[in-house]
Amino acid sequence: MIEATSRIATISFDGRTVNITRPRGGLGVDQGTRTYPIGHVSGIQWRPATVMRAGYLRLSVPGVAEVRGKRGREVDPLRDELAVPFGRGSQQAFEAVRDAIQWALSAQAGPAPAAGGSLADELAKLQQLLQAGALSPAEFEQAKAQLLG
Repeated sequence: MIEATSRIATISFDGRTVNITRPRGGLGVDQGTRTYPIGHVSGIQWRPATVMRAGYLRLSVPGVAEVRGKRGREVDPLRDELAVPFGRGSQQAFEAVRDAIQWALSAQAGPAPAAGGSLADELAKLQQLLQAGALSPAEFEQAKAQLLG
């Protein structure tokens, strides 16, 4: 299991489900835990944190619309049940969760054509996911075997 926590919420991923837990409700989002099987997630939206604004990680789930901010241009991560806002101090943990979910989504889609990444780069990414706890040793070995053909 890999997880990241902000002041607002925690997002965790165990390889099969993504959980978003909010200890307090407010701003149109109820408190509690929402669980999304990885098969129901179609993608991820990502905005890195800056000095001036929070970043967010948002799941894309078919049939669930984004909640937009006042000007209607961007996702409002405080009001969107699929978004988890975070600050710069916790961005690295959120990047690890994002990478683990993206890896699981790409594994579901099947082998992708080589897009400029070397075999060594792909193996290094798998090793990072293993070390971060996003992959079990068995999942790591399976993914490695798939890469090596």
